[in-house]
Amino acid sequence: MARGLTIVKASAGSGKTEALVLEYLKLALEEPDHFDKILAITFTNKAAGEMKQRTLKILHGLSEGQMDRRSDELCKALNIRHEVLKERAKHLYHQMLHRFYGIRFSTIDALLQSILRSMARELGLSASYLLETDILRVEEELLSQLYQKLEDDRQLLYWLRAFMEEQQQAEKSWDPDQPLRAFMAHLFSENSRQLFRDHWPDLNKAEWIKTLVEQTLNTICQSWQFKARRCLDILDQDGLDLDIFPQDSLIVFFLSFLSNLEWKNPVFEKLDEKIIKLRQHGIPFRLKSTIPKEKKVAFQRALENGLQEQLNGLKGDIIKHYPRFKTFRNIRKGIYQYGLLAQFHALLEQWKRAHHTQLVQDAPYLVAEILKHAPGAWIFERTSQGIRHILMDEFQDTSWAQWECLKPLAEEALAGGHYVFAVGDPKQSIYGWRGATPAIMQQSLPEIAMGIGVKPHILERRKNYRSAPQIIEFNNALFELLVAKSKDIIASWINGMDLPSCQEVVAKLCATYADVKQMSARENTAEGKVVLWWYSAAKKSERKAEDFEKSDLESLTEGRPEMETIFKVLQELEEEGYTAGDVAILARTNKEVNDIVDGLNLLAEQGSRPFPNAAILSSRLVEPNRAPAVQFLVAGLRYLSDPLQIYYQIRFYAAFLGLHGVSEGDVAQQLWDHSKATAWIQRLPQVKGRISEIVRQWMEHFDFERLCPGQLYYIYRFLDQIHQFEKNHASGVAEFLNYYDQKQGRNSSKTPLPEIADALKVFTMHEVKGLEFPCTIVIPPGLRGVKIHGGQSWMLVPLGSNAKGTHEFFPFSFNGKTHKNSLTEEAYSREVALRFQEELNLLYVACTRAIKRLYLVLPHPGNPTEDSWAAVLKGLIWEDTVKVARPFSEMLNQGWLRLVIPSEQEI
Repeated sequence: MARGLTIVKASAGSGKTEALVLEYLKLALEEPDHFDKILAITFTNKAAGEMKQRTLKILHGLSEGQMDRRSDELCKALNIRHEVLKERAKHLYHQMLHRFYGIRFSTIDALLQSILRSMARELGLSASYLLETDILRVEEELLSQLYQKLEDDRQLLYWLRAFMEEQQQAEKSWDPDQPLRAFMAHLFSENSRQLFRDHWPDLNKAEWIKTLVEQTLNTICQSWQFKARRCLDILDQDGLDLDIFPQDSLIVFFLSFLSNLEWKNPVFEKLDEKIIKLRQHGIPFRLKSTIPKEKKVAFQRALENGLQEQLNGLKGDIIKHYPRFKTFRNIRKGIYQYGLLAQFHALLEQWKRAHHTQLVQDAPYLVAEILKHAPGAWIFERTSQGIRHILMDEFQDTSWAQWECLKPLAEEALAGGHYVFAVGDPKQSIYGWRGATPAIMQQSLPEIAMGIGVKPHILERRKNYRSAPQIIEFNNALFELLVAKSKDIIASWINGMDLPSCQEVVAKLCATYADVKQMSARENTAEGKVVLWWYSAAKKSERKAEDFEKSDLESLTEGRPEMETIFKVLQELEEEGYTAGDVAILARTNKEVNDIVDGLNLLAEQGSRPFPNAAILSSRLVEPNRAPAVQFLVAGLRYLSDPLQIYYQIRFYAAFLGLHGVSEGDVAQQLWDHSKATAWIQRLPQVKGRISEIVRQWMEHFDFERLCPGQLYYIYRFLDQIHQFEKNHASGVAEFLNYYDQKQGRNSSKTPLPEIADALKVFTMHEVKGLEFPCTIVIPPGLRGVKIHGGQSWMLVPLGSNAKGTHEFFPFSFNGKTHKNSLTEEAYSREVALRFQEELNLLYVACTRAIKRLYLVLPHPGNPTEDSWAAVLKGLIWEDTVKVARPFSEMLNQGWLRLVIPSEQEI
């Protein structure tokens, strides 16, 4: 048997799971009595269970004398005959059944938690400490504590007001609960925790940073003002003013702009452009051609009297200090977010101490901390429980925090002459938002092996056992072109900031996709087809779903052109003889999934949907808590559970305003007046009885049938949950809310989906890795305006004027204008390149799920430079109804690729 390190790069559909199971069997069959010395690490409980079942199934077949390519491979690896393999398999099969606990297929989280338990004393944790997994409950408690502090903490109130005003300006949710929950995600997401690991926003530093930033801005402004006014004074001494220069000249702009500069209210729209010209050309001294000769002489005298020196000094000062000036202005605008996150972090640490609790997200950091200082052999003995060999699945999804814990175990296994096996596909690394990076698989793991004298064995699996040859050929061509154009695409998205860190990411991206071209494991059948369907992205209608009375497709999909296209695709598949269970629709975001599910339900209610009797299967099934009416009822029950809680009073009032269509601006203003919420609550009728009776009283009082008829479906589903609770539990409001939160909470998405054979499937692209479907409809980013530039990014900034000064993370708007000519320009350039790589990987995952039919549904971009996949793919594949790029034109001629364009004309 081989020892050392083997890394398998397995492209989509090439059998990653099969490779890992066979490797496990090679080790286990070599020493059947010691199979419990092998640890196989997966990333989900479902994957661990499937691998365990597959292993036992293969072993059972081998023990019964079943001989196939697997048995041939095992015999060759173990250097034994088939008869010996059969006897060993029989012995191992019975051993595993009797010692089932010894089959070590474990998730990375379960492994880290077991290590944490075994090292609790070394980490200073009490024997009775708890590991909290219900993040929803933690959020509720932190929000409650935050609102309680508002009455006494004016600084916190200022930060929260600024945060909500920013939400309002961005036309986001006016309800403070939703954006604050999203903001709190920084406390719990693995990516943020890795990012902030040594630089968590500090509540004690917030005011000091604000003062430092303002002092720095004032100092720079005063320096520029002094130099600009000194130049004007020299001109004035010679009887001159700025009228001697052309109005659009740099000297006029800088002297007039800087002489009156105030950092709080300056106009900076044109300053970046002027700074670039200043760097390239300096400050030209071009005079108007019409000025008198004596003024030209006076100007020459002014230059000799110090103007030249002062202008050069001003230029140097601007170029030197402008990046810090611009960066600090951006920091000052978002300092409230730094303070708010620091407050949440402080509250979380207090809560953990008070409850003797650690979050499940803390496990890798706590374990990594002690592993840094302990001898490798001791770690391996203490934590691995006799493990010799380590096999790791989906290794491209390993985060840095997880790797810091796995690294000592892998090093010790390799140093002890044992085996480490890792399988994954860097092209399918799609969890960067939680800290995962393919760099661990591509660089870090091979480096530790070479560091102890072990040469890594790198294998590639390029044969695709999943998809029809036509789909493989299309994806080969598409992704080869996308990677070749990646540098140009990224450059267009970052406004030309082609910096070294960005170039490094692009180089790694090209290396990752060097093996993108796959071969088909099937015979060259004609069963595969690909359709790219662009639709006209018409302006959305103001009408709501409940307003539709007609049953024709045009009325039902008014303002929803993507739904009309999905309808036509489903109709086409139904006519070809496919069933609903053959079809999966893949979208980019949870919101898109919910919108598609809603649209399909609407079509079904009107009797207009293809596969009319099919259920819809989604990990985010249409949930009652998505309806404003249900949100209002839940907020009311939370208020009843604790009427004195300010937080619950505000939430109840906010839900009422939203339910009645009050504008977001008006709601944002009213939320800060607690007396309005109190007065409104006092006018409500007293409600009594069981929870179901209370809800019905509110429905009658607020006339729900008239107020929100389109939400009755959700309301009655919510009532059904209440009835189910009241059948089996006490009828207390607090108990019901705890039950409801568990059903609707964040962890509910991890519940295994029901097996419904004939159901339409609607998933996000993140959820389908490892799955396959006969027919896949892919909605790439671009539907509903999803863009890669959305959101914010926290970036590390030096507060001092040199690299050795204090560094802190601050939030910045994620767009090129914010970062151009600033200290964060390089970091932004690299971040855009990394985001592009992850979006490309996500598209790759989505496009490689199909077995026979692949549809890409794309809005026709109104602007050719629009930063969406719709625009990118259009630019790569077709320019008009006649010109189609090779090799896609050849696919069209072969008849298995079809393009549908907005004019409804097909090529």
